[in-house]
Amino acid sequence: MKNSQIFDKVERFSFFKLKEQFMHNENLKELTVRG
Repeated sequence: MKNSQIFDKVERFSFFKLKEQFMHNENLKELTVRG
């Protein structure tokens, strides 16, 4: 039970990180297009 809870937290965390990275990349693209 505890293992799956930890895995769930890790999965959510890595998903959040991936999303953050994606947003960052999108922002960079926008900046490049404007500049």
